[in-house]
Amino acid sequence: MSHVPRAELVTALQLGDSAFPTGAFAYSWGMETLLADARLQRGDLAGFAQTELTGRWHGIDRLALAGGWRADMIADLEDWDAQVDLSLWSEPQRRASQEAGAATLAAATRLGPAGAREIRASVTAGRMAGHFPVLTGALHRGAGLGLTTALLVAAQGFLRGLLFAAVRLGQAGALEAQRIARALAPTLVDMARPPAPGTLPQGFSPMTDIALMRSHAARLFVN
Repeated sequence: MSHVPRAELVTALQLGDSAFPTGAFAYSWGMETLLADARLQRGDLAGFAQTELTGRWHGIDRLALAGGWRADMIADLEDWDAQVDLSLWSEPQRRASQEAGAATLAAATRLGPAGAREIRASVTAGRMAGHFPVLTGALHRGAGLGLTTALLVAAQGFLRGLLFAAVRLGQAGALEAQRIARALAPTLVDMARPPAPGTLPQGFSPMTDIALMRSHAARLFVN
């Protein structure tokens, strides 16, 4: 990050702060169901997080975010959001992505990054679904982040969200979560590379996709 201008770095730290109200903290992305079904054990957390980074974030969210960041016009963003919507075959996953996107957009509209109000008008009018990674890319660009920085912030946020969910569910302590995050840092940095323009989302994370479609009685998270 030594080449990143200080103003961009400060913005990245703010947007990547766990206190920034994106709404993503309300989602376990299937982890809660997997634990309830005994398909995920405490000792599996590091491997699970790495698998989700590889299968879900790298293959879907990274590409969706990059396309959102690269959209120069609102029509381009709407077209890309529609393409990402088609790649999310699980209805609960699609709905959760839209809900998290709506929360992120609500916060951004109040804080005022470039383009936030125009994007919100498009979502409100129903011209796009408003998926979380797509809006994140567009809003991070509007806030002044370069694509690589935006990807690093998003990858860190995705990993932190998984580990935070595990802590809240009693499957990891705070220090254990930090150790896993530190161990996965090289993987995260390697994955947060800009994809070629126009590359379509093509992730593969069947265990959590199925978990997102299942339900159980007691629930701490939205999904």
